Formats: sequence, structure tokens, C-alpha cells
Amino acid sequence: MMHWFVWNNKNSLQDFGLWIGRLPDIKRAPERYDTVDIPGRAGKLILLEGDDVFDSYERKCTVITRNTNPKQQEILSWLRGSGDLLISNEPGKIYRARIVNEVNFTRQGNDLIQGEIRFWCEPFKRAVNEAKITMTASGTISNLGDVASRPIVKITATGDR
Repeated sequence: MMHWFVWNNKNSLQDFGLWIGRLPDIKRAPERYDTVDIPGRAGKLILLEGDDVFDSYERKCTVITRNTNPKQQEILSWLRGSGDLLISNEPGKIYRARIVNEVNFTRQGNDLIQGEIRFWCEPFKRAVNEAKITMTASGTISNLGDVASRPIVKITATGDR
């Protein structure tokens, strides 16, 4: 199976001929916390900043292409800024991400070049199809995520009451 990622609606393999040498690990964002030393207490006390408060984190991807790829400059222009990231090892999830590090390709032998892309991801991923939110007759709203959601509810009505 050929792996790929989609960055801002462009597929690394189909649109640019980039092969994935190494996919990012699948992981959870780190919780935001502080530690406190308390005299007489063994170990440190961990103070969470709040429920479901996580830090952004980095996901690295190694890509390989031929050094004769005519789209090299277009690839470098594409791999910048912020946007949506979809990765083939998590096809149902989208990350909101930003590329802040430099992206450069180094020669690997006579025919190939390789580069590492670092995506700085927001802590929560979302479903590719965000419409998978359900509401029951009793008024309970549920989603497929694993953290409490804070949905925006918009009610539109007509009439005088």
C-alpha cells in the first residue's frame, strides 16, 4: 500500500509524486500541567490546568521523490502555512495544523531526494465527515470524539413568540 497525506486539499502522492518514507506516529496530545514540590511530600504534585486542556504537538513525516521531479519548487511552495492535514494511517481524522519549520530536500544517492515535514498540530483531531453528530429525541447531542465537545448551537425561528 502506498501511503500519502493530504495538505490543504492536495494529495502528496497523486498531485506531487511524493512517497512516504515514514508516517507520523499516532498519538494523543500532551495534557497541560505544572508540577509543585511540597516539603515533606514524596514526589511532585501535578496540577492540571483544567479538564481537557492539551498542548499542541508536532507530527513528523518523511517524504521521498526523484531528484528529477519537475514539481520540486511547487512542492516547497505547497508545504507552508496552516490548514487541514489528513494522513493515510488515520484516514477518518483531520488535524488542524501549521508548518513552521523549514522544509528542505537532501540527495539520497543519484536518483532520490528526501525531506522531513513537521506539522505543528492543534490538540484535537476531528472526523473527516463532521456531520456525524447526532441528536436524540430527548435532546442529547453526541459525537464520535473522545473529549467533551463545545458545539455552537444556532437556532433560527419565525413568529412573534
